[in-house]
Amino acid sequence: EEIISFVDQIRAECFHELGRVFRYQGSWEKSEKSLLSALKLRNTCLILTEGDCTLESKFRVADTLHEIGVLEVQKHNLEPAESFLRQSLELYRSLECPTEPVLLHDNTSSITCE
Repeated sequence: EEIISFVDQIRAECFHELGRVFRYQGSWEKSEKSLLSALKLRNTCLILTEGDCTLESKFRVADTLHEIGVLEVQKHNLEPAESFLRQSLELYRSLECPTEPVLLHDNTSSITCE
């Protein structure tokens, strides 16, 4: 189960980044499909770690929700955009960091509060 969770986290990160690239290219359908795949996997990771949900897991779900919200804004779908962005904001706020969470770009690629 731990290995599946790790593999799903890697797949989710790939889908997330691919979704961003598609959005930048204006390929909105491909972007939406990739970002929704990332969100599904990231939510699965949250469920698998139910009792031990990490700051990093929550941050990554919030990040994907934000990306989907931005995509919806670009598509002029303002009601869904607002919903995704609100969900993202609520999750970011639930992290209870005194400042913005920071993604460490070292060998661990982990999230920390500063």
